[in-house]
Amino acid sequence: MDKEETVLAGVLLGNATEVNGGENTYTRDGLIYSAIAGLVKNEDKDGIKKVSVVSRNKTLEKQVFFNIGSLVYGRVLYIKEDLAIVRIIAIENTPVE
Repeated sequence: MDKEETVLAGVLLGNATEVNGGENTYTRDGLIYSAIAGLVKNEDKDGIKKVSVVSRNKTLEKQVFFNIGSLVYGRVLYIKEDLAIVRIIAIENTPVE
């Protein structure tokens, strides 16, 4: 990955022979993957390349909390047999984005 982009957990980020894994990544069979959904950050310091993933929640100006039973509005981004990724748009009457 050469540019900043948003990824889901488990997305291939690079080859461990070419780049070092940073925060919120893991390495399996010589390949680096995202451990969380978030924004990919590529760094190149003194010729050493590093890829990290930053949680999108860290970039929100305010946190909106919800509880079991809260009414949540969202947009489905990804569906798998036993998993759905949803971008939360609002919690009760409070917009998140």
